Amino acid sequence: MRPIVVLVVLMLLVQESAAWAQTAAPESAAEQVTYGAGSVLGTVLYTPLKAGLCALGGAASAFLFFSLYWVLSGRKWFKGPKVMGTPEELRAIERELDELEHGRIHLEDIVPTDLK
Repeated sequence: MRPIVVLVVLMLLVQESAAWAQTAAPESAAEQVTYGAGSVLGTVLYTPLKAGLCALGGAASAFLFFSLYWVLSGRKWFKGPKVMGTPEELRAIERELDELEHGRIHLEDIVPTDLK
């Protein structure tokens, strides 16, 4: 404890007195241009880097959110898409779509008359 008190007293006795800030010599035009160019160059290099880091952070946070959502909740109830219809009904739909695609039938042939 005693060395700390001695150290504090010494710091108070040795401290320098306050001094007025002195004005610096005016900068030349070349120095001003150099500082300006450095500032522009720094901004031009920093902005794409910052944009890339923002995009990376957004992607990482989205990945983390959906990963945690899946681990904590989604995997317990999500079972994937369900097939609606029997295999015969699905084959008939695919056959109609194939015929439409190749021009063998027209849309008017398969749309019910009450929907026209």
